Amino acid sequence: MRGWTGFAYLMIFTLALLVGGAGVAWAQTQTQTQATLPNYVVTLQQGSFSSTITPLQGTQAVADFYNYTNFQSNTGLEVNDRSLIFLYQNGSSGLSLVVIHGKGGGTTGGSVTFNITGLPQGFTYQVQDDKDDQYATDATKGTTTATQVWQTGFSDGFAIGLGNDPGEFTITISPSFVSGITEWASLTGDRSNPSTVTLPSLVEPLVLHGRVQQGGVVGGTVASFTFSPDSPGAGIAVQFNGQTSSAAPGHRIVKYEWDFNGDGTFETASASPTAQYTFPNTGTFRVTLRVTDDAGTISSTSKSVTVIEVQARSVRNISTPQASPGSTFRITLEIQMGLPVNGLGVQEKLPPGFEIVPVDNGGATFKRAESQWIFADLIETNEVRRIVYDVHVNPDAAVGPLPYCFDITGFIESASPGFLANTTGESHVCLTSCLDIPVAVAHLTAQDVVDLRLDEKITTDQLQRAASFWLEEAGVPGTCNAVITFEGLKQVVAYNLSLTPIDEALPNTMSQSLAVTRTILTPLPFGSVYLPTKAGRIFRVKLDVMVNQDTMGAGVKEVLPLNWTIKAVDSAGAVFKQSDREWVFTDKLTAGSTKSIMYEVTVPDSETPGQVTLWGKNEAFIPRFEVSTPGDGQVVMTSCLETLLAVSHLDVVKNDVDVTLANLIQFDQIQTALADWLEDVPVPGTCGKTIDFETMKLLIAHWLTDTPVDQPLPGGAVTPPAK
Repeated sequence: MRGWTGFAYLMIFTLALLVGGAGVAWAQTQTQTQATLPNYVVTLQQGSFSSTITPLQGTQAVADFYNYTNFQSNTGLEVNDRSLIFLYQNGSSGLSLVVIHGKGGGTTGGSVTFNITGLPQGFTYQVQDDKDDQYATDATKGTTTATQVWQTGFSDGFAIGLGNDPGEFTITISPSFVSGITEWASLTGDRSNPSTVTLPSLVEPLVLHGRVQQGGVVGGTVASFTFSPDSPGAGIAVQFNGQTSSAAPGHRIVKYEWDFNGDGTFETASASPTAQYTFPNTGTFRVTLRVTDDAGTISSTSKSVTVIEVQARSVRNISTPQASPGSTFRITLEIQMGLPVNGLGVQEKLPPGFEIVPVDNGGATFKRAESQWIFADLIETNEVRRIVYDVHVNPDAAVGPLPYCFDITGFIESASPGFLANTTGESHVCLTSCLDIPVAVAHLTAQDVVDLRLDEKITTDQLQRAASFWLEEAGVPGTCNAVITFEGLKQVVAYNLSLTPIDEALPNTMSQSLAVTRTILTPLPFGSVYLPTKAGRIFRVKLDVMVNQDTMGAGVKEVLPLNWTIKAVDSAGAVFKQSDREWVFTDKLTAGSTKSIMYEVTVPDSETPGQVTLWGKNEAFIPRFEVSTPGDGQVVMTSCLETLLAVSHLDVVKNDVDVTLANLIQFDQIQTALADWLEDVPVPGTCGKTIDFETMKLLIAHWLTDTPVDQPLPGGAVTPPAK
C-alpha cells in the first residue's frame, strides 16, 4: 500500500482536468454528497470523564485525507508525542475511525497496541500505515488488534471504515502505549481548524458511543439523570446518576449540582455525575439536576421522586459479579423489620437452570420449587434475620450464547401488617466461560482452585499468588488461562490495598503521587560503556522513588534493548519480572517514604559503538497516573577511549585498560605515559592514539593536582567523553 494512495489521487485529479466539464460535475457531486451526510454526534467516555465530539468532514476520501506518503500520514494534524483518535466523514468513504500516532519529524519513535471491539460487522481497514505493522482482525465479531511501531522522524496510524451510515454504535478502544506517546487526544469540529479534546488517561479504555442527531442539528449541553430505587423508602439511600447528560460538541461537563427537595437550593456540587441522598420523610419530592460545561453553558432537568414508608428492608449481597457454567456462588439476604411482623415471606427469582442450595435459612422454612422462604415466628422491630443460599449454575442451563448477563430479583412480603417491599442491593451477575482476572483472583483458594462463594475482596495471600502467576506468566485458573499483565497486577494490588470489592470501581482520583529519577552508574565517567572488555560492558542503574502521597498499585517499567541482560540488585520490596523489566510494589507506599531500586545491565559483546537511550515509566492505580521516568537516559558505547581516560585506567603491568581503576592518575601510570610520549607508542584502549605535547602536559597536571580526569583542572576543562 505504500505510495499507492497518493498515486491514485493524482490519477483522479489528472482525469478530472482532461475531461473538463466532467471534472466540474464530479466536484458538484461530491459537494451534494457532503450535504446529505448523516449528522453523527459521538460521546467520549473514559472512567468518569465524558465529552462530545463530531466527525471531521472533508471533500477527500479518507485515504486521500490521510495522505500516506513517505511511510507516514500527512494530514497536517500530527503532533509530536501525541496519539490522536477521531472520526472522519466523507461522501465516498463514509464514516471512518482514524488513528494517528506522533508526528513526522518527531524526536523519538514509539510503539502502541490498540485492542478495539464493537466495530460494525464487516468493517474494513481503509488505511494501514504500514503493512509491516501487526493487524489481527475478526470482521464478523467487530474486533481488531493493531500493533504499530514507528521510527524516529515518522508517524504511524490507520483508518477503519465504519460504513456510510452504521447507525448507533459503541466502540471500545483498550490502549497499550509502550513508548513514544505522552498524550492521548481526540479532535472535533472544523476539518481545517479542529478543537482538541485531551483524554485524561493513557491506560483506561476509551468508549465511543455514536448516534445520528435527529433533525440534522447537533444538540447543545443537555442535563439528564436516573435514580434507583424507583420507589425509595424513607431512610433508604437513593442513588442518583447524571451520566446520561451530554455536553455540546467539543465540550465536556465540568459540574453537576443537585437540588433534592425542590427548594431551589442545590445541596451538592461536584465534578462527579453520581450522588447519593437519603430522604428522611415520606412524600413526593422534586429533584433537579443542573449541569455546567467547560464553556459555561448551563442546562437543568427535574424529576419527581415518591418516597414511601418503609416497613422492612431486605438487602442482597452476591459473592461475585461473574460466574461460569458449572460453578457455584453465594447470596446473602439481610432482612430488618421497622415494626413487629407476623407471617413474613421472602421470594427470590433466578433464571431457569440456576439451582438454589440453602446454607442458612435464618429460621425460615424453604420451599425449593418456588424459591420461597416463610418465617413462622414473630419478627420484632429492628431484628435482623439473614438468609444465606448458594446458587449452582447447571452446565446445561438454557441461557443462550455467552456472555449472558441477568438480574436476580426478589421481594419480602408480610401478612400482618400487610406490605410488600422489593429487595435492594446487588442483583447483577454475568455468566461467562472465562472469568475476569480480578474476579478469579478474589475467589482463589490456597489450592489454586476458584471458589466463587468466597468474599469479593482480594486477600494478601491471593495477591501473592497473583504475583507468582505474573512472574511465571502462568494462566490464572478460571480465566481460560489468561495471563496477568503489568497493568493487571497493579490493578490487583490496588484492590487488595484499598480493601475494595472487585465488583466496585477503584477510587478514580488522578495525581502524580510519586516521583522516580534514574541515575546511570557506568564503570567509566560520562556514561561510557567500554565494549572491548566484559567488565567495561557491565553497569548499574539506580531508580530513586520519592513518595509524595499514599500510593497503591505502583509500578516501574524500564525499556532497554532486548538483547541486553539485566538482573535485580535491590528491588526495594517490589516484585521484579526480569523478562519484561518491570517492578510492582505489592505494599502500600506511604507519603514521605523513599525507595531505591538498583539493577545491573550487561551489554553483549556484539554491541556496536554509538549512543543508546534508556526509557521508562512509573505509574500507579491509586491515585491514577502514568509518567515517563526522568534523569539519566543516555549511555555511550565506545571501543576507543580518550587518552586521559585511558591512561587513568591503565594497568601498567598488563599494559591494558582496567575499568575498575579510579579516575585518578597514579605515579606508575605517569611514568608509562612519559615513556610512551618519548617513543610515540600508542596508548592501549585508544585505537592507536599517541600522546602529544599538549596531552602530556594535561596528564602531568591531573597527576600533580590529584584531580580526577573527569573533573576540571584548576582553571582548566573537563575531559570530553569518547565519540
